[in-house]
Amino acid sequence: MNKLKNFWRVFTKSIGSISYYKDVARAKFSFSLKYLYFLLFLIALLSGIVSAVKLSYLIPKIPEYKESIKSQALNFYPKELIVTIKNQKITTNVTEPYFVGSFAVIDTKIAPADFSKFPNKAIVGDSFIAVPDSSGNEGYRLISLTDYLKNVPNNTQFNQKDYLAVVNKLLPYLNYLPTIAYYLITIALFVLPFLVAGFTLLGRMFTLLFSSLALLILAKIMKRDLNYGKIYQLSLHALTIPVVLTFVSVYFVFPVAWLNTVIFLAYMIPVIASWEIRESHTPGV
Repeated sequence: MNKLKNFWRVFTKSIGSISYYKDVARAKFSFSLKYLYFLLFLIALLSGIVSAVKLSYLIPKIPEYKESIKSQALNFYPKELIVTIKNQKITTNVTEPYFVGSFAVIDTKIAPADFSKFPNKAIVGDSFIAVPDSSGNEGYRLISLTDYLKNVPNNTQFNQKDYLAVVNKLLPYLNYLPTIAYYLITIALFVLPFLVAGFTLLGRMFTLLFSSLALLILAKIMKRDLNYGKIYQLSLHALTIPVVLTFVSVYFVFPVAWLNTVIFLAYMIPVIASWEIRESHTPGV
């Protein structure tokens, strides 16, 4: 409890007291490092709790989802459709373009220029699959099947019976969904917070290598008695609000990149300005 009280004190002063940064400068570097890691850990833990709560609400619905997935999987492949691999190309026995559900179409004679005829649909060609571009620019990403088709014996056929044989082998794995959900909850609460905090800390520390150098140049221009190491340590505390903002932006979508930079500088520039001016003495005077 005392550690939490001490953390809260450091947290509030890192946000609300420019003069507190002089106390930080007198502390060991490990003090500031532990503070930022614990802040990142608490935020990662809070994210884990949110994820765990969402998963716990989904668990009772898993049987319903499982039946829905099973029904869609079993009824997905059309009874009349036979796909044949001939001369390393895909052919079918149906009139093309042939629509499979609401999201895919088979057209083994289509040219890339005609992809726009089937917006928002995956397109199966004679030796490729074209997937709508996730960036939303109305383009397509081509996945070549040439290397795969080279290894398929000529005149190999695939029909509904073959499809169901594969699906029926996979469906039993749906029974593990509740167990997987409980594992995910456990990981979200007891594993990920440590890992996420550690990797995020490394990323933040790497970024500070460059921003602290820029701030050191500013300190030199302002003739403040600060070295690179102390500026770096003070910067760990000035990251408090940017770190919290980054977490909040996940749930309330707004741009944080430029805002984080502004807030970081809004703390560090006054901190540097409040520092003692470096005294310079001319020899013999």
